[in-house]
Amino acid sequence: MTDRRWKSPAQIPSGTGFQPVGFQGFGMGSRRRRGQARFAAGVGDGRANPATGGGRAGAGLAVCLLAFVAGCPGKTDWPAIEPSGPREPPAGLPQVLGRINDNAARMDFTLEAQGDAAARHQRPDGKPELFDGRVKLLFRKPRDLYLELNHTLGGEVMQIGSNRDEFWVWKRLNQDRYWWGRHDRMDAQAAAALPIRPEEVVEVFGLGALPAAGDAQSGPLFEVASDRYVLCFLDRGPDGRTYVARRLRVDRRAPHLIREIEYLTPAGRVRAQARAHSFRQVAGSAVWVPGQLRLDWPGRDEFLQMKFDLLQRYDRDPSRAFQSPLQRGRSVGEQIRVDRDGGSGAALK
Repeated sequence: MTDRRWKSPAQIPSGTGFQPVGFQGFGMGSRRRRGQARFAAGVGDGRANPATGGGRAGAGLAVCLLAFVAGCPGKTDWPAIEPSGPREPPAGLPQVLGRINDNAARMDFTLEAQGDAAARHQRPDGKPELFDGRVKLLFRKPRDLYLELNHTLGGEVMQIGSNRDEFWVWKRLNQDRYWWGRHDRMDAQAAAALPIRPEEVVEVFGLGALPAAGDAQSGPLFEVASDRYVLCFLDRGPDGRTYVARRLRVDRRAPHLIREIEYLTPAGRVRAQARAHSFRQVAGSAVWVPGQLRLDWPGRDEFLQMKFDLLQRYDRDPSRAFQSPLQRGRSVGEQIRVDRDGGSGAALK
């Protein structure tokens, strides 16, 4: 397999103040030049891809050839790009929270992001499967999210979304499975059945507001570490005991935003973890967002990573994208309800 690498740090977006660490590409350079198309009016509608001869047929072809195009061994982790600026003297909790919330408050527009994606997920038979393709994302505060993963050879693989009322995850590899629920009926126990939680994608982007002041029941507990500020948010488990539900690490270097998040179970195990780096400003704005994201689920040995080559304002009406497939009358295959009305992942037909 051809190993395409960035040839120099000059290829990193300019004006970010970042330098490469372990500088090397991921073998996706050719798609970087052709994945710049804007969202189509029929976003997420599963229309046929002319390059593959059909929508789901193209996806089937992608699955058949997946082993040959998923990526060379050892190429499933993109290089981290660390800040090159000085580490600031220790700041207090109000300042740390204030900078994150001020950055999120400046995003008074719909964000559009596109880029490369790589993932590993478990098939229904328990075997791991690799994915290599493109990601498209739209986000509008406070919780409107549309994230679409498409295979390199064409065809939608997964859709993740949220709107004012509902959230959903639609896996379309092999057999359609659709997890969904209502925000007002959500609880932590029911959410355990979700492959990916849409609100965690928003949180690792750093675009959701954090509580400006803590309390003994929910936190955050605050610690100053060598390179990070550590914020621990609390919750109550099924037995009523308080536990650390998520641990955020905020950079002590500019732009002083969230770099890592760990989501923990009441037993203290890491359920999911996320990393953000390569920060840059959205074109035409003063909002900083990560250019790369990686989410890992250690217990399932799954990951999803995204490297964005397009981050800008979305200047069209995004309302259709933020409607769930069920709200649009789509056939979604097996439905799994993951809120209190659905029990612990109740399957529907």
